[in-house]
Formats: sequence, structure tokens, C-alpha cells
Amino acid sequence: MIAMRHGAVILAIWGGPLLLALPACDSESVKNGELLKQPSIALASESTASTSAISQASATNLTAMALQSSPGAVCNFHQHGAADRGMRLFPDAQGLVRIFADASLVAASDPKLELDCTSTDGTVLSTQALDPSAAAALERRDTERFLRLPLRPALSGDPMAWTQAELIAAGYPPRPDSAKAPELYANWLNLVGTPARRVSSTVPHPGEERNQTNTIWAGPILNAGTYDWVQGQWNVPAISAGSAPGAAQADAALWVGLDGQFGSSDVVQAGTDSNTWQGASQLWFFHYAAWIEWYPLPMQEISAAVYPGDSVLAEAWVGRSDGTIDATGGYGWYVVQNYTRNWFYSGSVSKPAGTMFAGNTAEWIIERPGVCVPLFGCSALPLANFGSASMSKTRAVATDGHLASPLTDPFAVFNMYTSHNLAIAGAGGTTSNPTAAYLWFNYQ
Repeated sequence: MIAMRHGAVILAIWGGPLLLALPACDSESVKNGELLKQPSIALASESTASTSAISQASATNLTAMALQSSPGAVCNFHQHGAADRGMRLFPDAQGLVRIFADASLVAASDPKLELDCTSTDGTVLSTQALDPSAAAALERRDTERFLRLPLRPALSGDPMAWTQAELIAAGYPPRPDSAKAPELYANWLNLVGTPARRVSSTVPHPGEERNQTNTIWAGPILNAGTYDWVQGQWNVPAISAGSAPGAAQADAALWVGLDGQFGSSDVVQAGTDSNTWQGASQLWFFHYAAWIEWYPLPMQEISAAVYPGDSVLAEAWVGRSDGTIDATGGYGWYVVQNYTRNWFYSGSVSKPAGTMFAGNTAEWIIERPGVCVPLFGCSALPLANFGSASMSKTRAVATDGHLASPLTDPFAVFNMYTSHNLAIAGAGGTTSNPTAAYLWFNYQ
């Protein structure tokens, strides 16, 4: 038995059954934000990890609900008379704010919850009281609207006949080199061969960060080369109700990215967010979203529904204005595909002013996102209880063209650790399907 302090503990693991030899959990040798470089491992056996093999908190009692506001507004969802302890939400391109909760508990407890929104020109919009039945009906109508949208067809003809720019313009990700990375090419064929609905809009989140310090990151980081493309696939973690003592909110973001450590200050990243908020005693609400970002610009939420358990693939790369991969191109490019909801997003963000893309890291991270308040700075939210989560297809492409992963390239593992709780990270591997696994132990 390991004597463990309470803490947010993350294990990053590649492949099948592993025995990890980790530092003693009561040791002070693992300090805040330090790296654990290739901890010793004993490999029990080789197996291929499944993308769907993820242990999650149950979300079977949750009802998806939507409230109507205006696109571009900033909203506060709160209990009547307690606006200072609300949940900050951003309507999508349809002006909808989407939340999840146990509708029967909401109806039975009548917590008097309401949504206050401010439009882009500063106009205060009317307050809406939450009616769970009406909100669930609105969500169903929006789902029906979405299903009527046209599908992007599966890629037809010879896949090698398309130029990279033509693929990007049509909403397909860039084509990997079939000779240098046959497994990556096979994954690409599966992705472009799946019809899906294209989502083209995002909503910026000013005052929110997906990169603060390495003390709120956990996961593997390639750090011995230069990289310009990264991907990962996972099931959106279904989080449990609860937060740290005295806190009404908790968050967990799972993402892939480039840059952000070892001297580079920007991050090109794409991922999903799982957020919970206590609306009243014993009554918790949840919000799930997919997003893109080139930090330090604000993250941008993709205007499409995300439910707990959805299978999501994310890719991020740096390229030219036409999407062609080029580390000096000045654009962050993204493809996010939700296989469960059958939608995808493809788009780009210009390089933030005053930053330089180094390409010195590629990473697969779970994070406690930060919230920034004017005059008070930024602080990390408690880590939402996701139980356990995993990410497969943890691949990156180096600028020299070779396919990189924690199986084949030097890497480090970040610990998530606070001043009061010890965190542990360990890594092992097999020879196929690199998969990172993350385990939750406490909020902070």
C-alpha cells in the first residue's frame, strides 16, 4: 500500500497493462511543477488500448437543457439574489446556452435559477428564469435543427489527387505522408471517409485561460525536437458533482497542443472542457464544450453541442493561410471532430502579436483552467472530478517529417501539484497505439 496525501494525481500511461515504479507519495522529492523524466517501469504485457475504455462518472440522470440569449453575449447563470456566485457562460452562434442537470431535482427543489446576459454592445438583456421542461424542449428543437444541416461528404476519388490546400478548403485535415507515417495515414482515411456536419463558428472567452503555469498541467510532453502538428482522441470526461471546500465551481480541460514549456510562451491547442457549478444545495449543473486556442489569445468555444462521453478527435498544427503545414506560416490550424454528434470544426487563428512559434514541445494534457479577473490576476479553478480518463492516438509530426510519440521520442511528464497536496505522474509504454491515462484524486 502507498501512503498517499490527498492530491490531484495524474498517471500518464502508454499502451496496455503496466507496472509503474513511482516515487514514494510522501516524499518531498517531487516538487511543485517539476518534471518526472522517464520513471522506471516494468512492462507486464503489450496490448492495444481502446479509445472507449474510459471510466467516467455516470451521467445517465442528466438532462440537456438550453436557454435562449443572443450570439456574442456574456451570460451569468446563478441563483436569484446570488449573482456573485454564478456560472459564466457564452451563447453559441444560435444564441443558445447549453447546460446539463438532473431535471427532476431542479423541478422538485425549485432553486429559482436565472440567466443574466449582456450583449456585445454592453446592453443588459432581460433576465430569464430557468424552466427545466421548456429548456429541455428547446435543446431538443435545436438538435432537430442541427440534424437538418447538410453533411460534408466522405472524401471521394483518389485521396492523393487532392492538394493539401484543396483538402483544407473542403474541411478535411491535411494528408499525412503515407510512406513515412502509414498508421497516421490510415487514421486520416478513416477521418475523411466519415460524413459529418461542418461547424464554422466559434465564440471567444475573454478572461479565461487554458495555459497558466505548469503546476496546473498533467500529462506527457515531447521535448527533444521541433514539432508542427499534434493529434489525440478521447471520450469527453463525464464529471461528478462537487468541488473544493468553499468553492462553487470545478473544471477539467483535456487537450492536445504545441509549445508552452521549456522557453516557449505560446500554446497552439484544441480540446474539450468539463465544468460543474453548484446552483443550490445538493444541486449541481454541468457544461461541456469543445474549443480551440492560440494562447495568449482567448480560447474560442466551438458552437456545437458536446455531451459527456462523446468521442472527440482533435488536431492542431501551424501552417500557412491556406492550411498547408509550415512551422513559419503564422497560422494555428485546427480540426475537431465529434464522432458521436457527427460534427466537425475546421478553422484557423492568426499568430498572437508579439509571440513566436518555437515548436519545441508537443503535449497531451489535462488541466485546471484559469480564470482571470481584472486587478486580481488569474487563478486556477479546482480540478473537476473526472474519475479517470484516457487519450489515444497521441501522435505528433516533427518538422523533419518523422512521426513522433511518447513511445519513440524523448519526453517528460508533468505533475499536477499544489502547495497543500502532492501529485504523482508516471509513464510507461508498449509498441503500438500510444495512449495516455489520467486519474483524479482530489480537487486541489
